[in-house]
Amino acid sequence: MESMKRYSPPSLVDLASQSFLKDEASAIAKLRCLPSPLFLPLFKAAVTGRHLATLKVMVATWPFTRMPLGTLIGAQKLPQDILKAVLDGLDVLLAQKVHLGRYLCFFEATLDKVLTFLLKRVSQRQGQLLLCCRKLEIFNTSTRMEIIEKVLKMTQLNRVQEVAVNCTWELSTLARLAPLLGQMVHLRRLILSGIVLNSWREEDEVKNLVSLLASQLHHLHQLQELYLDPAQFLEGHVDQVFACLEAPLKTLWITECSLSESDFTDLSLCPSTKSLRSLNLSRIKLTGFNPQSLQVLLESASDTLQMLNLGGCGITDSQLKAILPALGHCSQLQLFRFYGIPVPVATLEGLLRHTLPLCKLQLLQFSIPLECYLDIQGPLQQEKLPVYMAKLKRTLQDLGKWNSLLVCQCDTDIDDHSITCIFQD
Repeated sequence: MESMKRYSPPSLVDLASQSFLKDEASAIAKLRCLPSPLFLPLFKAAVTGRHLATLKVMVATWPFTRMPLGTLIGAQKLPQDILKAVLDGLDVLLAQKVHLGRYLCFFEATLDKVLTFLLKRVSQRQGQLLLCCRKLEIFNTSTRMEIIEKVLKMTQLNRVQEVAVNCTWELSTLARLAPLLGQMVHLRRLILSGIVLNSWREEDEVKNLVSLLASQLHHLHQLQELYLDPAQFLEGHVDQVFACLEAPLKTLWITECSLSESDFTDLSLCPSTKSLRSLNLSRIKLTGFNPQSLQVLLESASDTLQMLNLGGCGITDSQLKAILPALGHCSQLQLFRFYGIPVPVATLEGLLRHTLPLCKLQLLQFSIPLECYLDIQGPLQQEKLPVYMAKLKRTLQDLGKWNSLLVCQCDTDIDDHSITCIFQD
């Protein structure tokens, strides 16, 4: 019975498409009479069955103004024979002077031979066949930079809405692509992951590279989400980068780097951080910092902030107490993480009493209380955990959170010694 439940029979459209494609000669002859709504499921069936001749004719008789290959094919690595059939069909279509909305939507492809083939066909049809994609991901560091640049220069960059760079690139490599990035004027999400900064670079050289990048960010008026992980190049240059961002950000991730107090001050005063919904500053060491700039940052986004991650930042007891009033003003806060240095249970209780009655908190992750350790740098005394877990549970019940779930996580890494509290209605 269980296996029967998991079985999903093909739809009538699927069965009809398979039957239609069995006789390829007959299928090709009937394509021009095929109703438009049947083109999309039949196209997918032709790709799955590798009916290359049918694919070519389908593209040549395509009844729509756009052809979103990424959506239709649903594959990250497109077989070259299918790509060739599609482009051959486009050649026929273009030879008939029928313009497909001027755009062939671009899909992700990372193999050099596929890219080379695609670029050759686009070059041959210069002005007629253009590449367009909404989401662009660069994750293969073995791909030559010349190829990446060539692809981007042939792409309608003003159509790109999301870019993710997941490569171990040096800052100078990113700066090399900055002018192309600046042409993506409708970009909404930018993810830069793995960007590193060579220690031998002089400060003036770093400043020039950051300035080049920042000057292009100035053109991204629709940017809403910015992810920098890690963000080593930001140290000492927050003012350069964020002064160029004019649009209000909804999401900001700056992780695993060192920032100075002046960097934090610049960040808190930046207009683009006034309406944040998600702020992730995990693994930025804040121990010893004056928490005033963090207070200002939280206060400025207090009406909109929903997620705050300070995990691994080394937030101390005194710092946490200092930002409690600002946290209490974050009326939309749903998720808050901080762990890495244990703080007294009294401070944790104060946090619960300051935030729970005033916000919409659903998940809270914090360090195991200081009282459960021999000392602040000593080993965890697990036999003490039940006592303090029960104490925190009573605090939650006093606040009317009877159904809250406390989960204790005790791994070998002290940063993972944490308690997760899930608040249930």
